Amino acid sequence: MINLTTLKEGDLLQPPKVAQLTEILRKLQKGQATIKNEYEELKSAKEALLKELESLHTKAYELEGLVKDKRELITKLQLQCEDSEQECCRQLKKNKESKDLLEQRRCEIQEVRLKHRKLRYQFMLSQVIVFKTTTTTTKKKHFTNSLQVYL
Repeated sequence: MINLTTLKEGDLLQPPKVAQLTEILRKLQKGQATIKNEYEELKSAKEALLKELESLHTKAYELEGLVKDKRELITKLQLQCEDSEQECCRQLKKNKESKDLLEQRRCEIQEVRLKHRKLRYQFMLSQVIVFKTTTTTTKKKHFTNSLQVYL
């Protein structure tokens, strides 16, 4: 910055001296160099910030793609989970039906076994009755024959 207050009132009317102009020129050049340095620093900072912004945009784009992929995967996994739950319920129902049917068949087999056992016992009883009847008749005949011999 130029300091014009160093000039005296009477000096305003007089042209500045070479030394003063040189001093002003030196100060202006120094100020210009300072501004140029600040400009270069700001320009470098701007370029760095733009690169960082571009990097952040790229990262954000990649993350958005990743989020989209994850959401699609979550949706797919949820559908698979629902399908698996339905399949599991279907299998459980089928297993219960199979167990019930198996128990029914076991009961039917037990029932048939009991019927066969009953029939065997009835047959055995009828055989015993027939045997007793035939034995008794045979004994009667034998006894009658024996009696006739003695008579």
